Amino acid sequence: PQSELKAVAEVAESRKRELVAAQQDLRASDTKIRELKAQVLLGQRQRAAALEEATSTAYARASQQHAAEIQRLRLSHDALSLELLQAQKKLAYVSAGKRPALAPAS
Repeated sequence: PQSELKAVAEVAESRKRELVAAQQDLRASDTKIRELKAQVLLGQRQRAAALEEATSTAYARASQQHAAEIQRLRLSHDALSLELLQAQKKLAYVSAGKRPALAPAS
């Protein structure tokens, strides 16, 4: 009986050590999982910030290109309007039987 009790106590003590070791492993795993989750969250935030910055940069670039294209079209419109006005004046002179003035070199 005494030896049986001693054997049972040894098994119980061994199981207790195993349980304590398993709990420590579990705590270490939980800590590692929390760290990994924090890294993932940080990565997500960094990606979101990078995407927002890239989107903002692309929008600003597109806006600048759009403004430049509008300016180019305005200049082209002004040049064409001037050319039309000169052609209308020539036509008026010709229609009136007058000699057209020489058009300035462009």
